Amino acid sequence: MLNQLVDLGKLLSVEGIKCSIERLERAIRFSVSEQTDLSDHKHLTAMEYKEEGNTHFQKASYMHAAISWSHGLRIDPNNDTLLLNRSLGYLKIGWYEAALRDSEAVLARQPIPVYVKKACGCVAWAEYGLGLYQNALRRFELRCGSLESKQWIARCKQRIREQETGNYEWATLFIEWQMKYNNDSLPIPRLDIADYIGPVEVRPIAGRGGGRGVISTRDIKSGELLVRA
Repeated sequence: MLNQLVDLGKLLSVEGIKCSIERLERAIRFSVSEQTDLSDHKHLTAMEYKEEGNTHFQKASYMHAAISWSHGLRIDPNNDTLLLNRSLGYLKIGWYEAALRDSEAVLARQPIPVYVKKACGCVAWAEYGLGLYQNALRRFELRCGSLESKQWIARCKQRIREQETGNYEWATLFIEWQMKYNNDSLPIPRLDIADYIGPVEVRPIAGRGGGRGVISTRDIKSGELLVRA
């Protein structure tokens, strides 16, 4: 079951792919790690763009890889390999909604089983990245035979507990942060942790002349976590 209806015509139209390329090119110009000249793509075939993207990907130049695969899709919009590759590239740069859209587009075409398996994996990772942990958990449980899937199932369950209770393993998170971060870390690493909203909500506050404010929904204990985002 797809999370949303995928408009394949719009996604893989000339304008849709052009928009994807322009977004990636703008992102590269502001990227610390990928500030290199953008090559002029004019005479390559779809397969050559695929190989070019693979080369960029192996060098961890994920935005350039996604651009190459997008150029390939402009030539061959029915190429599921290019779509799956671009979905993985989007996952690597944290563009989870774009990754979800590409992988769901592959599933919408009901391709060969090996592509379905890869696309389902990308959908699960994208949903995890978007904080849709219950959805991701269900998908990983369908693939529970592998060790990797079992590890992702455990991570989903931990994120769900964090969302529901606001209980975090602070000592473990501190150690993880120290391992990932140093003074030269750009971009600043993001910890794998779920957002939590406790007994508060935003409501209109008529008694203060209008507007909205954050209010408690029950009595709050001293030291209680209210928001972690």
